Amino acid sequence: MPDIIETLKQRIDEAEHSDDVVVVLTQLAPLLVEDPSSKDRYDLLVDAFHALQTLTSEWVLEGEHVILTYLLDYLEQDSYGTSVQQSTTRQLRECLEAWIAQYADRESVALRERILSDLLLRFQARPSLALCWTFAHIGYREEQVVTTLWNYSSLHADDTGEAALVTLTALGVPLAERPRLLEALHAKMRRQVTHPLLIALHRLADPTSFDVLRETCFSPHHPGQINIAKGTSWFALHVLTHITDINTDDEDLQNRVWTFIAERYTLDPQSMLHPLNLGSGIAPHCDSRQVIPTVLTWIGQATDKEKLQHALPTLPYLLEECVCPRQLTSWQQEQMEGAIPVLREVACQDTHSTGRYATREMHMKEAAWGTLLCMGHEEALGWFEEAVSKETNPYMRGKLCDLFACFSLNPLPPGVLTSILEHYDAPLSDTTGEVAGSISVRLGAVKVAQSAASKEAFEALLACGLTMNGNALLASVNALSEVARSLARRGELTWVTEQLVRTIMQHSRPTSRLAAARALDTLAGEQELPAALLLPLVDILLSHNNRDPFERSILLSTFALPQVLPDALLPQVKQWAQERDDALALHSFSLLAERGLLLTEQALLSRLELPSDIPEGTATPILPRPDWRAHVVGLLYLSHPEMFTSRVADLIKTLPLSSAAQLFGKLRVITDARRHQPLPTPLADALIERVGQRQTRAGAELDLIRMAASLIPEDLALQRWDRSWQDWLPEARATMADALGTLQDISGPAATNRVQLLQFLISDGHYGVRRAAYRGLQKCASPLLQEWCWTWATSPQRMLRLRAAEAWAWLLPEGEQGKISTMLFHLLATDPEPEVREAAMRTHQERRKRWWAQWYLPRMMQVLQQQTASSAEVLAAWPYAKALERVGDDTTIRTLRTALLDQELPTHLRHWCQLTLKTMSEGWEQAMKHWPQPATQWTGSLEKGHGFLVFISAKRKISVEYAVWRDDPESPAGVASWGGTFQTENALDLSLDTPLLRMEDGRQGKIFIETTNGPGGSNRFVGQGTFPH
Repeated sequence: MPDIIETLKQRIDEAEHSDDVVVVLTQLAPLLVEDPSSKDRYDLLVDAFHALQTLTSEWVLEGEHVILTYLLDYLEQDSYGTSVQQSTTRQLRECLEAWIAQYADRESVALRERILSDLLLRFQARPSLALCWTFAHIGYREEQVVTTLWNYSSLHADDTGEAALVTLTALGVPLAERPRLLEALHAKMRRQVTHPLLIALHRLADPTSFDVLRETCFSPHHPGQINIAKGTSWFALHVLTHITDINTDDEDLQNRVWTFIAERYTLDPQSMLHPLNLGSGIAPHCDSRQVIPTVLTWIGQATDKEKLQHALPTLPYLLEECVCPRQLTSWQQEQMEGAIPVLREVACQDTHSTGRYATREMHMKEAAWGTLLCMGHEEALGWFEEAVSKETNPYMRGKLCDLFACFSLNPLPPGVLTSILEHYDAPLSDTTGEVAGSISVRLGAVKVAQSAASKEAFEALLACGLTMNGNALLASVNALSEVARSLARRGELTWVTEQLVRTIMQHSRPTSRLAAARALDTLAGEQELPAALLLPLVDILLSHNNRDPFERSILLSTFALPQVLPDALLPQVKQWAQERDDALALHSFSLLAERGLLLTEQALLSRLELPSDIPEGTATPILPRPDWRAHVVGLLYLSHPEMFTSRVADLIKTLPLSSAAQLFGKLRVITDARRHQPLPTPLADALIERVGQRQTRAGAELDLIRMAASLIPEDLALQRWDRSWQDWLPEARATMADALGTLQDISGPAATNRVQLLQFLISDGHYGVRRAAYRGLQKCASPLLQEWCWTWATSPQRMLRLRAAEAWAWLLPEGEQGKISTMLFHLLATDPEPEVREAAMRTHQERRKRWWAQWYLPRMMQVLQQQTASSAEVLAAWPYAKALERVGDDTTIRTLRTALLDQELPTHLRHWCQLTLKTMSEGWEQAMKHWPQPATQWTGSLEKGHGFLVFISAKRKISVEYAVWRDDPESPAGVASWGGTFQTENALDLSLDTPLLRMEDGRQGKIFIETTNGPGGSNRFVGQGTFPH
């Protein structure tokens, strides 16, 4: 028999026409009857219909014939069949759904209508559970079907009658019909509780069902209670909190439901722990002020036996997901202190783990710390040594350091100082993971020291104890620079400068000298340093040729404006600019350009490919790197804009982005300095031309569009982008829609054109573009968006009603428009089309999260805007920041990124903001994967194409579709980064060596694969080293 199955499977795989598969179906039918429990045979049946779906994808009439003649027969066979048959029928219903959806809209609607007519005839002849569930799965509300189901359920009290009633709840219930349907469902519930009836009540989510559920599912006196399975009563709890989740405005309902759940827990804590944790959907969905205090009380009352039975790991996890507005208001109350001893025990216990992968104990410890901080328990900040220094797992220590770095610890814990001061040179190779663990511990300590921003932290970081292959890590160098800046702002400029200069002059280790030079350069860029303290550096620059050229280039940059340039240094600077091609040459050019000393040096102008008086034929090699040349030209433009406007405009049009970015940074500087003056016309024209030219079907410069919106809003809004954006990537159109929505200070004609462009984009074929356009239109023409929503919502066309279901959620939630948005939601949430109903519910949830984020964000921003925020103030906003990690979207992300641009932001608040932003961005990435067309957040520039993953040692290459982003710095001191995603047809062999990504044009670069998602899924990677070249 296995040979027959294998032969039939092969014939399905090789079939070229639907008739070939139909023959297989006829041969398979008697085999299914012979053994209704054979999974192999029924799997083959599913394979056959999937093959038929594919083979008829271009021939709707042929597909209809196969469905009506063969498929529907199987969809009424599982009412009381084997588990294998029932599972197969569910898969075939999903196949039918995809089959209908694969055709064009008009053909799809007509096909579904004929299928429903056939199913209705079958039901009238042979009523069955299976046909009811098929109607429910299709989900379309066809009035004749609705009438038939109502009539049948009214006349029959058997299982099929009940199924007919339950099916009605899956077809979109108009508001006028809800009371009748609820009355019938409640009556059946009072006679006998069944899982289908609970599903029906879950769909309707009506507050009146609370009392019915309490009486029928949880009352020991109810006659049917003895027959209710434990799983059914657990599901009933989820139904209750789904009702509260849908009816969040009813605070009394929230309190009544939660009080009932709390009473159940009090009666039998052990039996309630499992349903409370099932899918984490009970406590988080009940927006009552009683939830947090109640759960913390349960934690405080836990006995040792209960801890062993998993009470502690369960309850703190519930609290992490409690992000509703009323829940957050009740976090920091004195009466909840009873939980602290229990939480401290878990928060300070050693997990005794050494690996990277999280264990149960690690999850418990992390959750305990999250709970303590949300409670605002400031005393916990003194437990560093007990909780972190005595922890075995290095990755857990690193995670906890991230939390402690959100506060300014002064003095630093001894464990932090030890980790920073101890010299550790990490090797490049790490076969055991021990090196990564050691780095995690030390970088965590660096973060804590950076946030402390004290003299003690400065001196520890100055030692530069952590290196890799002899080089200081960028994180350590940046931490020292940040602490130096912070101390200087607090009046310690002279002391800090003395320490840095002494280290540069006397320290024996090049890594410490270079880190000190970097910090000094950072200070010099912000304020004038004591000239006398810098004089020893002149001697190093002029006499210590054995010093590394890069170190000397950093020292040279400390003499840029506003510092005084010693006379003895000027001739040497000109010589370096003339003769060298390294970083010392770059900084020499920069220094001369900033001080207005470059325009008279004809040979140096020639090196920049600028017009000069050098005789033709004179050999003057140009500065080798185009991004360096662009940087210097940009500096010349800042000091002589009239003289270099034309040159900069030409470079903007022609340079690759890695070089043009150096000019963009200068344009931002001059625009900020001359806030009321528009950018010169040649530059504005050049930017507009570049925006138009650099957006293609394979690539996009997304940050260029965003910059144009900031620098030249009028010019951007006046362009007829609709004439060319059909050749852009969807990501570029979405970025343009976002940019148009944020434009400020534009003229009437520009505003009119902006609105017209956004109206084009709300009909785009890509969801991410439409979403951005809805948001943009809401900002600049909200009444017009409302008008579109009404027009679409009342259209007979399914696709337009689907657009309404997406767009209504961007209307304002208050005032007259708030009332209209509520009416639109009820209209769309009960639409006959299941796709429209699902979209309305999805956008309803997204809208709620969006408004929650708008309520929570000010709590965090109020702290970030303070220059001396205490630990208590950070803790007061902590629950709201943690909630933002779960509900924040791209608007919230943009706001926090803007906050990070504030150079005055204290170091611990900066870290808090960065940590929140990182987790929020990861959560938003996951949310975007559930869009109708999954998307990804992109910054910088983007390239898409077909390429290969090349595994050199294995001599293999795998075909991939890739999307590669690249962020180019706007100054030479910045660091470029790149990464992206790729899709493969087959699963990756993760045992192979680190691959190269080879792009369409042959460029290739080394990548590190961060996450994988199987064949066809999106796999994320980060670039290693330079961008593919």
